[in-house]
Amino acid sequence: MLVLMLTAVSAEAAVTAFFEPSESRAGESVQLIFQSDKAFTTAPDLTGLKKDFVVSGQQQRQSSSWVNGVGSARYELIYNVFPRREGVLSAGPFTVNGETVDSVSLTVQSGGTDQATTAPVQVSASITPAEVYPGETAFYTIRVTESGGLIDGRITPPVVADARVSVLDMDKAWQTTENGRSVRIFERTFGIVPEKAGKLAIGEAEFYGIVPVAPAYQRRDAFDFFDQGILFNGLASRQKEVLLTTRPMTLQVRKKPADWTGWWLPSSAVDLHVTDKIPDEIRVGDPIERTMTLTALGVTAEQLPVVGQNAGAGIQVYPSPEKRETIRTPTGDIQGKEVVSVVLVPTRAGEIVIPEVRVPWFNVQTHQREWAVIPAKTLSVAAGNVVAAAPVVQSEPPADVARVADLPRQPRLVDWKEQRPGLYWTMALLGVGLIGGFLIALVLVSGQKRVSKPTQVPQRPVRDKKRAHASKKKPVPDLYPF
Repeated sequence: MLVLMLTAVSAEAAVTAFFEPSESRAGESVQLIFQSDKAFTTAPDLTGLKKDFVVSGQQQRQSSSWVNGVGSARYELIYNVFPRREGVLSAGPFTVNGETVDSVSLTVQSGGTDQATTAPVQVSASITPAEVYPGETAFYTIRVTESGGLIDGRITPPVVADARVSVLDMDKAWQTTENGRSVRIFERTFGIVPEKAGKLAIGEAEFYGIVPVAPAYQRRDAFDFFDQGILFNGLASRQKEVLLTTRPMTLQVRKKPADWTGWWLPSSAVDLHVTDKIPDEIRVGDPIERTMTLTALGVTAEQLPVVGQNAGAGIQVYPSPEKRETIRTPTGDIQGKEVVSVVLVPTRAGEIVIPEVRVPWFNVQTHQREWAVIPAKTLSVAAGNVVAAAPVVQSEPPADVARVADLPRQPRLVDWKEQRPGLYWTMALLGVGLIGGFLIALVLVSGQKRVSKPTQVPQRPVRDKKRAHASKKKPVPDLYPF
């Protein structure tokens, strides 16, 4: 009898696994359910499952019943999973509660980017241009088309090795009509900047969303009214998760010219212009403000070189930190912008020349090196005063001696003693009196002796050992050790 009972208990405690439902479409979630008559003490290892499935969450469920005086319980461990591809997918075997669970299979029908036009959510991706140079930006756009009242969604960008991926701007959304039905379209654009030549593999981008499902009473027999659960959740729309992926792509990255030296700036259009604030009559020592602006199409502001102004004979240059920003053009392209401000100070009279500024860049359309140039400029400088005409030998204007003759002279304490002797001596005596009074007060306070008697705090007697043990507080463990 004992052997038969143990055999029966062992049979009841076996763990089973199955998919619910057993057939699905690519991108739609299913449940991988583990059932047992015993509570789950260990979770299954899902490492092998992640090859063909994406795990989005888990939950536990327990139910009990009592039939003919015999009680039973059922425990379920449920995982929400998404199939990654079509076909017959296998999961397992698993080890749960010390038992081995056989493999289970799921049949996945066609879906993903090839799903029918009636699907509630569709996802696609595109990339332009098809060929770029290292450092040139390629635009990767994900489009989500939905017609079933999308509740929530999340886009995960593709994983790309040897490239920088970043969001370029805010999402775009609009409503239109496709195939006779009203749809909403969402677009998000990423910038992919490759770092080396060759074929660049762009992985899958994922869209995870929640869409509503029609209420149960709309899909069942109209005469089956009392079996709709209408008093509980029959009127509430159910929800389901969807996970759609884009197809992998390949981006061709060209090689840089073998003879290229210096800063690498690939672009289809580069512009460098200058704005000078020159007085009508320039004298030695007069500052000339110069602002240089560099813009390049197809690159970010961080890829631009620092525009520098060289100092010529008879002129000193004092630069300020550059300002950078990346903007989107009306055509949807990106443009890096850099603004550099400098101050030019002539140090001698006569004809002086501001040297030209040259920025090399690579034209991705003509595949040739080009130059953005600010031409040299000649100025006629008149003689100034003696202080301003002194040659400047430092790279930056000294803060303590620049324009000393123009600064207002501040009164000194010696001047007050000579010009107002009465006020000077009154303030001096007042200060000495305040200091002396403070010292006398400090000595008097420190000489006092304060005698304090220890205060006896009566201790309450402990009535018994149990109360003494309960009065000792145990240290609370740190819930956040990190």
